Amino acid sequence: MRRINRIIALLVVLLLVIPNISFAQEKGLMFSLENPNPIELEGWDAWVKGNHRKVIQNWERLIADNPDCYSSLSYWYLLSELYDEEGLYREAIPFIDSIIDSVKSPDLLSSLYWEKALNLLKLGEYKSAEDCISRLGLVNEWLIIGPFDNVGRSGFYKVFPPEEGIDLNKIYTGKSGMEVKWFPSKTTYGVMELGNLLYPSSSAVAYALTFLYSDSEQEVFIRSGSTGALAIWVNDTVVYSQDTYRTMYMDQDVIKVRLHKGWNKLLVKVCEDEGTWKFVLRVTDDNGNSIPTIKYSLTPVEFTKGSEYKLLEEDTPQDYWSLMYAGIIYRRRGLWDKAEKSFLKAIDIFDSALPRYFLGITYLDEGESDRGINELKRVISSIPDFVKAYVDLGWNRYGKGLYEEAIRFFQDSIRYSTDYPQIYSYLAWTYLARGWIKDAEDVISEALSINPDHPLSNYVQGLIYEQRGWYDDAVNIYKKLISLNRTFVSASSNLSSIYKNSGRYEDAISVTKERLEKEPYNITLYLYLADLYTRSKMFVEAISLLESASEISPFYPAIYEYLGDLYYELEQKEQAIIYWEKAIEIEPGNVALKDYLSFIKEESYTLADISNLITSTPTQKDYPDASAIIILDSGERIVKPDGTSSLTYHKVIKILNERGREMYGEVYIPYNLSGERVKILRARTIKPDGTEVEATAINDVSLAEGYHLYSDAMAKVISMPALENNAIIEYAYTVDELGRGPLGRHFQDEFLFQDIDPMMISRYSLTVPKGMEIYYKVYNGDISPEIEEKGNSVTYIWEAKNTPQIIQEDYMPPLADIVPRLEITTFKDWKEVAGWYYDITTPKTKPDEAIKAKVIELTKDKKTLEDKVKAIYYFVTNEVRYVGLEFGIGGLMPHQASEVFKYKYGDCKDKATLLISMLREIDVPAHYVLVRTRYIGSLPLESPGFQFDHAICAIKLDGKLYFLDGTAEDTRFGYIPSMDQGTKALLIEDGKPVLVDIPLDKPEDNEKTRLIDVSLSKDGSIEGTSYITMKGYYDTYLRNVWKSASDREIRENLEWSLRAFIPNAILGGYEISNLRDLNSDVWEKYSFKALGYADVVGNTLSFLPSVMERLETSESVAKEERVYPINYWSPYTTRDIINYKLPDNCKIVHLPEDLVFDKSFGYYSVKFTVEGNILKVERVFQIRSILIPPDIYKEYKAFIEGIVSKDRERVVISF
Repeated sequence: MRRINRIIALLVVLLLVIPNISFAQEKGLMFSLENPNPIELEGWDAWVKGNHRKVIQNWERLIADNPDCYSSLSYWYLLSELYDEEGLYREAIPFIDSIIDSVKSPDLLSSLYWEKALNLLKLGEYKSAEDCISRLGLVNEWLIIGPFDNVGRSGFYKVFPPEEGIDLNKIYTGKSGMEVKWFPSKTTYGVMELGNLLYPSSSAVAYALTFLYSDSEQEVFIRSGSTGALAIWVNDTVVYSQDTYRTMYMDQDVIKVRLHKGWNKLLVKVCEDEGTWKFVLRVTDDNGNSIPTIKYSLTPVEFTKGSEYKLLEEDTPQDYWSLMYAGIIYRRRGLWDKAEKSFLKAIDIFDSALPRYFLGITYLDEGESDRGINELKRVISSIPDFVKAYVDLGWNRYGKGLYEEAIRFFQDSIRYSTDYPQIYSYLAWTYLARGWIKDAEDVISEALSINPDHPLSNYVQGLIYEQRGWYDDAVNIYKKLISLNRTFVSASSNLSSIYKNSGRYEDAISVTKERLEKEPYNITLYLYLADLYTRSKMFVEAISLLESASEISPFYPAIYEYLGDLYYELEQKEQAIIYWEKAIEIEPGNVALKDYLSFIKEESYTLADISNLITSTPTQKDYPDASAIIILDSGERIVKPDGTSSLTYHKVIKILNERGREMYGEVYIPYNLSGERVKILRARTIKPDGTEVEATAINDVSLAEGYHLYSDAMAKVISMPALENNAIIEYAYTVDELGRGPLGRHFQDEFLFQDIDPMMISRYSLTVPKGMEIYYKVYNGDISPEIEEKGNSVTYIWEAKNTPQIIQEDYMPPLADIVPRLEITTFKDWKEVAGWYYDITTPKTKPDEAIKAKVIELTKDKKTLEDKVKAIYYFVTNEVRYVGLEFGIGGLMPHQASEVFKYKYGDCKDKATLLISMLREIDVPAHYVLVRTRYIGSLPLESPGFQFDHAICAIKLDGKLYFLDGTAEDTRFGYIPSMDQGTKALLIEDGKPVLVDIPLDKPEDNEKTRLIDVSLSKDGSIEGTSYITMKGYYDTYLRNVWKSASDREIRENLEWSLRAFIPNAILGGYEISNLRDLNSDVWEKYSFKALGYADVVGNTLSFLPSVMERLETSESVAKEERVYPINYWSPYTTRDIINYKLPDNCKIVHLPEDLVFDKSFGYYSVKFTVEGNILKVERVFQIRSILIPPDIYKEYKAFIEGIVSKDRERVVISF
């Protein structure tokens, strides 16, 4: 009977875990397991429904029966999570003790000791916990240095000084230019909590160093775990390296290393992006036990370089259950990519709810919320009572702030499981987030009735009491929680907070000191305890405590800020300032402290007095072409010792007319919300009668509304009031950097000393700390700086006075190429620029699985490599929307390729990043190319820096260099947009700079060819057909304008273009090529007719021979002379071949002569041929050079005027 019941139970479980298969398939799968164990499957049934007591009972027995079976490690990992969730810390220990002596697997054995130690710590049995930990061979003492930069996860690829050599006395340049050096530290029960030691702890890299003494040459096993990317060196040999960001667990990585006899050097590099930052490392024998003969030292010693090593990885059997076990193990170890692959392989073998559930929560672990949610919803659609899937769905929705969805999922799960306290806890927490306290109380009482000691339920109960204001009850709950789990940080924090807020400082101090005894390297606890001492007026104790903290972590800014506060409280102002300045040196983004320090030191920015400047100013009569007089244009950058800077602009402008009001009435100040602060110092209008009107309409606007990847791109807009002729506007603002940005202590600037309106004073001032190297050059002018040293700073001032206005000319070059332009940089060469950008962008190009799958989809049917490249290029340019934002310093960092792919939009550097990522997947090396487009002027080659406004990429195919612009929608492969052409650009190849010339098109690259047949009637009317082919920018333009146009829009556009040359033209039928097919040429065909094209006088007709292409005006060369070159966008060609069918029995009275103008800058020809009654006209026009300098302008003028004259010549016939 028991056997029958067991079989029935197994069948039920199989129906739950393996849905949508026939009974025969279920039975086949069940018996494909080696020695199928009913306990195992009964455990899964209970686990799915959240019946943890039953799960624990079954899986404890399962592990005890087969402790060295591969499945036991995966079940132990799941079991240890359940002990923790249910608060069964004490119950876990006897089970561990009952099996630990029989376990031979090093992985399971180490995890058992580790989890036992954690449970003992929770129970407050510290000595027993330390005994457990001592068996594991954990390295507990390290030398630490950091943080170094990991902006954009680039730090893993950078070689920082500790990788090149060790000097414990040397001070190095760390993250964002801060000073760092080695200092000793210890772990907290084996875990090095870097986030508690170093600041800042986001986007950071740290190194840990120790030396091992081995009494013989021997093989050891280095077993490590980390929250982020990790590299390990033994005796200066890289023995392990992985660029993955994850949760930390024991033994995530295992390397077998041969130690030399004597001393061996061990160096560890740990990178973090966001979140916790820690690592654990142990040195063991092959069984995972500590090696008593190995000794450690923090004093550098001589060692023999080089080590033999081998990375240990297990071969996983590829059957369904082995893949499931492997996936569970990988996931617990934070190896999410491996877990994902294992679960996907299991699904390939047998698509069922269990692997899809684990795949879904693995996606959530990886931050891929959408994919995870889809998998979990798929699970509950196939198995409605898969309770754990509801819980994970609900908690994810809660984390996104989607409380209604979260509540619905939690309520649904309760329908299937009423004895799972975690559900009630989550639901109560969600109610609490909504402010529904009574509902939260009702639900949490259900949870506590199931398990009175359930940790999360008790914690939520404490939160409810706090919300109610029942603080004594909350205190009792938190005390209970701490008695159950001494490591429950949130309970301790909340308890201490209640004591502090109610003035019970002694109790708060007692709670905090107890924690600090167990976590002596947690700097946040020192700061909190110092605050409690201060509130208790125990200033000496607070100072002593913080000084101790500074010895533990010498580069934690909050320590020094607090010490400054304390000394200021004790009336020791000078000492306070010393500490505050040290805090700002470490963390220059502490704007509030900076402002306060300026106030204490009585520092303030004084605007220049403009009263003398505005007493006598030029008038419209003095400058009849001007829209305004720029009385003062001043820029002043102050670079502080901490590496940050502030830039103050001060402008005074006299408005002369309506053009001036339109041009200067709105002031736009772009800035980065997360990295900069704008302070308006003055904004006013001085009316002609002397009345002052302050600007009040000052607003912040988003520059990329609706695009959350660019939510930091902002502008402050000042609307200047009371504008009228001869009013004077004055505005001044400061842009403060909130911290050292991605460039660290580097900076650069550009300033123009002339504009389209006259300037009385144009001044740029730069103040830098003494000793800072800067490189400057004035282009297009000769302005030398005045240099003044004062104290610890040096000030440079460039000034120009009474500069005339630039009288604008059509097609003139950008202002930056014709006016005096100051370029300042701290980069010494292009190598430094290229290396920096390569480091921050390399991690961004890493593809995820979605990108890899898309590349396969796009290229699988393509025969040649070029066709594959085209497919990827067309996808990025046309399927990923372009969001145009200024490149600038704040916009240097591209987003992750996976983000750009997911959201399907990006700016130029984002699209370049995605393009590079996808091209590298087909083994095409692709490189960033930074471009200063022709819009903003030429690249200042002698001033290395980021004076770029665009990013594209470059590849080589068959030895030819191709430039691919990811923003060039509707552009065929191989064509480069005009704005990129003719520029000097920075190609970054493997971190090295290559200054390249992006080629300019030849005239024939941009060609429009018309083949036109026209029938001319005696009444002067014409009928005709036209076939037009287009290349280059003509091709791109037509695709862009017409690909989404309606028939009506196309007809109207065609008819309008016809009537520009043929009055009264009527469009007949038309055809156009498939404009969305970028692999085919663009063409259009249409028919047309028009009355009165030819002038009729008696029995003669006269008409213009070029029916659709003529130069009808010479406006572009109307000026007799030019000051500036003509600067066209692109060379181009138009070619027209017109076949006129003349009326019968007519004769030609006048036929213009053939003509050829062949110049270096252009070409024009027209040729006439008569055969019978067919008149053939061939006209070609080319612009060969885009730059026409003033010294050949007259020749060019004659060229254009000659063409206009020739195009006006008429053919005359009679009949």
